[in-house]
Amino acid sequence: FYPYYGALNEDEQEVYRQMYHSVSQGSDTVEPCRQIQLSSVARIVEALINDQPELFWLDSSYQYRYIGEYVTEIVLEFNDLAENLEGNRERFAMAAEAILAEAEKVQGEEAKERLIHDRMLERAVYAEGADYNQTAYSALVEGKTVCAGYARAFQYLLTRAGIPCYYCTGTAVNTRGGENVTESHAWNIVVLDGACY
Repeated sequence: FYPYYGALNEDEQEVYRQMYHSVSQGSDTVEPCRQIQLSSVARIVEALINDQPELFWLDSSYQYRYIGEYVTEIVLEFNDLAENLEGNRERFAMAAEAILAEAEKVQGEEAKERLIHDRMLERAVYAEGADYNQTAYSALVEGKTVCAGYARAFQYLLTRAGIPCYYCTGTAVNTRGGENVTESHAWNIVVLDGACY
């Protein structure tokens, strides 16, 4: 269920777990419990953001302190949703639970996946200028998002429903005015009955 975590080495995984706990508690500062270098911090933060869409207040920016080659403190950046974290978490949970309760009544992974997919399409519209549009919060609570928000919300819901779903990024080619334009894109890999889609 957490492929980015799985790609980290043991020390990085330990700091990932520590960082997850800290961020979940609303704390933005971590003193790594293992010796890690700066290159590890970038991998850990990226893994955490890509594996854990419920941490919608966590941004990808961070600051750090180090002694020699080892990082001694990481200060993570939070977006404005952290200001009323409990209230925003409650809104997020309520929106997710409404869809998950309906999905629980459906038999079979494919049917659950389809229902969650359809509810996401009904709930959110594509809006480039939407607030927090890189987060699952934007899709589930605000109903306005972009590809990253859709993909993170879908990942969260399917994972909660017991269906492996991974967030992935890359580039897509769009044709605009007869020209091919390359742009960043996000989507999901879903595992249904042992096959990836």
